[in-house]
Amino acid sequence: MAEPDIEEHVSLDLHHLSATYKVPAETGEALTAQARDATQLLVAGLFALPVEKTNEGPVITLPAATTALPREKPVPQPRAETKWEKFAKEKGIAPKKKRSRMAWDEEREKWAPAWGYDKVGGDEADAPIIEVSERDAAEGVDPREEARAEKKARVAKNAAQRDANDARARKKKRGPEPEGVPSGLPVDLQGKKKGKAGVKGALERAQVATASLGQFDAVVAGEGKRPSGPARGRKRQFLSVASARGSDAARASAILQDLERPRAKRPGKGEAERMDTHDGELPNESGFKRKKGKAAAGKSKKITKKRGM
Repeated sequence: MAEPDIEEHVSLDLHHLSATYKVPAETGEALTAQARDATQLLVAGLFALPVEKTNEGPVITLPAATTALPREKPVPQPRAETKWEKFAKEKGIAPKKKRSRMAWDEEREKWAPAWGYDKVGGDEADAPIIEVSERDAAEGVDPREEARAEKKARVAKNAAQRDANDARARKKKRGPEPEGVPSGLPVDLQGKKKGKAGVKGALERAQVATASLGQFDAVVAGEGKRPSGPARGRKRQFLSVASARGSDAARASAILQDLERPRAKRPGKGEAERMDTHDGELPNESGFKRKKGKAAAGKSKKITKKRGM
């Protein structure tokens, strides 16, 4: 066991199962000795704690921690103020006292939620008997439908306000935009106006930007006629997954024949120039004819005129 005077130089934290030697070690042997002594003191301190016998075996309760460890995660940021909280703070309006979640329902004689499902008094639309005013009866207004519509409007308003508060909180958490980062329109469009023709072109491109080239898209009121013909574009064609028997072999054979087909070559030095071919194929002497007339002599005439100048 370690000597008694060593306990003055060792700080024990049994809660974290750690032992810290306060005196620095100068050599490797001294460091090994300090580690041994600190471990012995740590084990001795654990065995000195009171033991409780349980069904799982002897159990000891570790004491409170004496070493403050750093946080694993950053300190949470304070919640952003809502629009109403900011307004109330500026006007000096005292916050309302938080009401209890449960309230006493005198009709049913029991505690019920103050709001939400099965609240005190229940929903007006679910009441078996509702008093109707003479005006509503004359106009044919259904009080149940009116109550449901008002409740739906309140829920939608609360959802919109909650989304706005969340967006404002995210924007505040994100911070201001850094300088030099472009935002909004691209640089080439800033300070310029697209004009009527540019807007029309962008609309035509957007109308055929889907996979079906706009064929199955709903037409918006005032959209105008969609482009057709070559302006509409061409839909990509894909090979069928379940093709007919022998089609794959025929397609592969056609590719091999095209690769083995002779190609036109550029004439070497001193060789006669051959006629241009279509798609790089050699001309067929039986069916190939040289162009006649202006189509064949037009190019040479232009060259002759240039030389004459």
